[in-house]
Amino acid sequence: MGGQSVTVGHYNADGELVSTSYYAHLDHVNAWVKPGAAVTAGQQLGRVGQTGNAGASDPHLHLKVKNKVTGEAVDMETTLGVRRVP
Repeated sequence: MGGQSVTVGHYNADGELVSTSYYAHLDHVNAWVKPGAAVTAGQQLGRVGQTGNAGASDPHLHLKVKNKVTGEAVDMETTLGVRRVP
């Protein structure tokens, strides 16, 4: 489905998993990205691509943030102030 992808866990100060970020359709995942690796803001996880079921579309990033408390996807427009591109 998502081709080459990376899922990052986000933890609170008590070490509890509160959300995950899923990055999909990557052309390349950097070699240091392994299960359990620490990630900090600004680190490059990979390169945008069109792997998985994105085959016929232009290269793009599929990003989904999921709240682990409610189990629901986070509304990116509201939370991050981004707009959907038609």
